[in-house]
Amino acid sequence: MKLKPNYLIGFLKSAGWFFSLIVLVSGVMPYFRGLPVDWSEIASMAAFGGAFLGIGICVMFTPREISWDDEKISLRVNFPKSGYYSWRQLEAYSTWGGRFGTFLLKLEGMQSYQIVPVCFPAKDWAAFQSFLRKRFPDKKTWLWFGPIPVRFGRK
Repeated sequence: MKLKPNYLIGFLKSAGWFFSLIVLVSGVMPYFRGLPVDWSEIASMAAFGGAFLGIGICVMFTPREISWDDEKISLRVNFPKSGYYSWRQLEAYSTWGGRFGTFLLKLEGMQSYQIVPVCFPAKDWAAFQSFLRKRFPDKKTWLWFGPIPVRFGRK
C-alpha cells in the first residue's frame, strides 16, 4: 500500500485552518469584548501566518511518500531522514492524529517521525491507521513526552 500527499490540498486546508484560528483569536474575540479591531491588519496577518504555517506543515511534517506491506515500511521524508524499516523495528505509534493533529511513529534507532496527515487522502490515511491498529495493537501508545513514547513496563 502507498500513501502519496497532495500538497496543494493540504496547504489550502492547513492555511485556511490557521487563517481562521488567527482571525478568531486576534479579531473576533476582541470585537466581542468591545475593543477596536483593524480588520485589514488582522486579515493580512492571518493570511501571512496561515501561509507560513501551511508551508511549514507541508515541508516539515508531511512525508513525500509512505509505503508499507506486511514485512516493511518505507518513509520518504525531508526530516529526519528517509529509510526502509522492518516492522520488527516498530517501537510505538500514537493513537491520535486527526487531520490537523500530529501522528507520531517511533522506529528503533530513529527519532520519532512526526506526521500531520492533512495532505493525505482521508481514505488512504484511514487504511494506514487501520493496518497499524490491527497488526500492532500492542505498540499503540497513549502517552508521549514530546516525540518520546512513554510505555510503562512495555518495550
